[in-house]
Amino acid sequence: MAGSVFSGDLIGETNKRYPFMQNNSVGVKINHGRPGSQGYLEAFPPGETGRPAGSMGPDDPGLLRPSEFPIGASGIEVYSDEVNPADLAGDIFTHTDKVGERMSNDLAQTINGSQEQEMSRQYLDYNETIKEGSPNAEARALANGTDGLLRTSVFGQGGPGAVNGLDRFNFNIEQQNILDGAKSYVNTGKDPGRSMFTMRKSLGL
Repeated sequence: MAGSVFSGDLIGETNKRYPFMQNNSVGVKINHGRPGSQGYLEAFPPGETGRPAGSMGPDDPGLLRPSEFPIGASGIEVYSDEVNPADLAGDIFTHTDKVGERMSNDLAQTINGSQEQEMSRQYLDYNETIKEGSPNAEARALANGTDGLLRTSVFGQGGPGAVNGLDRFNFNIEQQNILDGAKSYVNTGKDPGRSMFTMRKSLGL
């Protein structure tokens, strides 16, 4: 992976377990317990500079983009030693992998009202984004919820309870096709492409 800053057993195991990783050159920095960090890891997309000091109060040290990540490339900083290969691969799949991003966008376009309500019951990212109250909060919440759904389906994130909760979404044939394609891509590194139905829908036909 030319240009990456992968280091440590977590990275090696992630690369070994998930063949789609060979299609990515994303920087990963292990920085357990970084002051100002929240959660398990943070994705820094191209151009994202991070959170300036004081943004969340006078004692907030901020969370600026690590200097190891070129500004025009993607990077992920890992803050918790609880992060496992499935966690890291899932974040890369939905936040930096071009095929993963496309699949998440395609899936989001198929989500119906009852499925979005189910997202609000199952995914914290969905609800936290809605609470922000920004003008595009609902669209961002749907995107975050769809990312969470994909990570649960493909990588088993959230554990058995979350995986079992997928049954409550009652996926239709096209949605199941996208999920199956995502699993195939992650396990082979080969893009299965889009179905004709998905292609036509993305074109508004």
